[in-house]
Amino acid sequence: MCRSFVVFAVVLLCLLPGAVTAQNSADLPLLIAKTAETVASNPDDAITGAQNLLLQKLTDDQRLTLQGVVAEAYFHKGDYLQSVKSIENAAANTGAIKPLAAYNLVRQYSYLGLYQLSDAGAHRLLQSDNKGSSASLQAKLYRLLAENALHRKMPGKALEYIDKANAADTERKLSPENLLLEAACLADDNRITEAKSLLNSIRTKSPLHRARLLLLHAEILKRQHDYRRANDSLSKAMATISPLSYEPLKLDLIKETADNYRQLGDYSGFRAQQTLYLKKAVELEEHRKDGIRYLVNMEAEQYKNTANLIQQKNDRRLTYYTIAILAVLITAVVLLLILRSNKKSLQKQLLFFDKISQPQASVAIAEKHPAPQTTKKKKESAALPKETETLILQKLNDFESSEQFMQKNMSLSTLATYLDVNPKYLSETINRTKGKNFNAYINELRINRIAFLLKNSPEYRNYKISYLAEHSGFSSHSAFATVFKSVTGMTPNAFINLL
Repeated sequence: MCRSFVVFAVVLLCLLPGAVTAQNSADLPLLIAKTAETVASNPDDAITGAQNLLLQKLTDDQRLTLQGVVAEAYFHKGDYLQSVKSIENAAANTGAIKPLAAYNLVRQYSYLGLYQLSDAGAHRLLQSDNKGSSASLQAKLYRLLAENALHRKMPGKALEYIDKANAADTERKLSPENLLLEAACLADDNRITEAKSLLNSIRTKSPLHRARLLLLHAEILKRQHDYRRANDSLSKAMATISPLSYEPLKLDLIKETADNYRQLGDYSGFRAQQTLYLKKAVELEEHRKDGIRYLVNMEAEQYKNTANLIQQKNDRRLTYYTIAILAVLITAVVLLLILRSNKKSLQKQLLFFDKISQPQASVAIAEKHPAPQTTKKKKESAALPKETETLILQKLNDFESSEQFMQKNMSLSTLATYLDVNPKYLSETINRTKGKNFNAYINELRINRIAFLLKNSPEYRNYKISYLAEHSGFSSHSAFATVFKSVTGMTPNAFINLL
């Protein structure tokens, strides 16, 4: 109750015209700190409070701190584009690129999942030995490096950075945010007892930190195969932030809940959560792509302005800046392409899961998807009587209901002999009615069937991929894996892990 009142008071104070200017300038740091804390209670309130404080007369560092608060709040909302825009005019507003402005930028790289770029920028700031850098900024950079290392599955390295952050800023050592980060690193480093002990020591009422604590507690319980208690913890975590807009965290909770339902054998709950997860993941991926695209354009504009300034001063560092910025732009463009590919992959996964949840799934996925035909091809197909095509389709339907397509030696001529039809007519019918050539048609039938078996016959999940490939009629493990991913949007192992 007390904390809620403080948050309300900060926001109300920021909304009152002239309220801040009427205060002694010594009150500003406290107001800024309270506004920053509000991010963990309600990102919308934090944005409102920070934006109103930004209207006041501030020092450069105070303005940059508040811009960072707004960027962080938008990140927690999943609005990556607005998060990037929040730091766009840092140089223009402060007159120079200051360490805190540079920190906001490398932090933005991390928000967007560009962890290597974020690491490179953080290390450059730490190595610059800028006299304007404070111990608290150094601690922030080390914590950022720790978060990036955790995302990149390097918990040992992350713990080293946490130790450096604590040495630089002892006041934040016991903050809930810092303890949660350390506990997550310990858990990923398989130091479960230490992680649980640290989690039990955390006292927090903020929804964000409370939900993260419950999520981490659930992940530890899942490692101990205590799925029912993990489910309770996940439910409490979602309830804690349900009315608030912590969208990326909600996505993590949905993903963990889906996996937990699978472990409990509740496949109805799993399918519902998995469908929700895939839809939300596609949405956030699109927002992330928008943020990266805007960041690329922003960096290009900053590069242009920097290059013009350097040229005016005849500075020899022009080549260095050109290479550095171009490297950033090229990397960002490549990541944009990866994100686009990931979006398509998520959409394909969502479609595939929807289909295998339907009756007769192993056959229905290969139903007709006619491909567009040119006028020339239409004229050529006129030689195939309609009655003949209907007869071939009936025989193909019977064929799809069997498992004859799982045979290794299945070829166009073999199938034509099996169905007692003309190979040329068979090929033409498949091309026209299925929208794919014979090999693609057979391979998709095989993948649909093995996916159906994996979903409905748990014993298949214990088989090696090489056995599944051979059982499906593929000549090699690699060919099976390649076709499986092209049909489902994921690798065989990833598909099995979702079941």
